[in-house]
Amino acid sequence: DQKEHRLDGRVIDPKKAMAMKKDPVKKIFVGGLNPEATEEKIREYFREFGEIEAIELPMDPKLNKRRGFVFITFKEEEPVKKVLEKKFHTISGSK
Repeated sequence: DQKEHRLDGRVIDPKKAMAMKKDPVKKIFVGGLNPEATEEKIREYFREFGEIEAIELPMDPKLNKRRGFVFITFKEEEPVKKVLEKKFHTISGSK
């Protein structure tokens, strides 16, 4: 109902936040993964959910070793929904 809003001497124009339409979510973060898990084991497990576009296996530059997480990008959004239906997954002995 107020016509004008001021903050720190400036006129501001507050508005209700609106959710933006986002692109389909095709990428997931998988944490708590054994760095010894091979890309093939990871791919084998997650391909059951859908076609994989890419798997990123980040390295620790200081130790020159794989880190305990990966990013997986699927070709479609639906596999991401399937993966997220289950909170924990077990791959190469890691939950």
